[in-house]
Amino acid sequence: MAAADRGQVTSCVVCGGSGRCRACDGGGQELRWLTVAQAADHLRVSPATIYRWVGDGLIPRRVLPAGRGLRFDRRELDAALSSRG
Repeated sequence: MAAADRGQVTSCVVCGGSGRCRACDGGGQELRWLTVAQAADHLRVSPATIYRWVGDGLIPRRVLPAGRGLRFDRRELDAALSSRG
């Protein structure tokens, strides 16, 4: 099974693969689906900014069943923000 199929992509750009951030799996592999905190780390903004961008409709998100939280597809985040320039 490919890394992308397991929800992982490449070496983490936030911590350089050291595993010292919330945007990777602890082994330096970037996660595809991110929590609010992980998305904030990945984009180098605060969690409050993530919530504001969600409320403003600037970034796509998924709501987990039973309202258990939000998840963000790393590729969709990157694409949404790069298209804004």
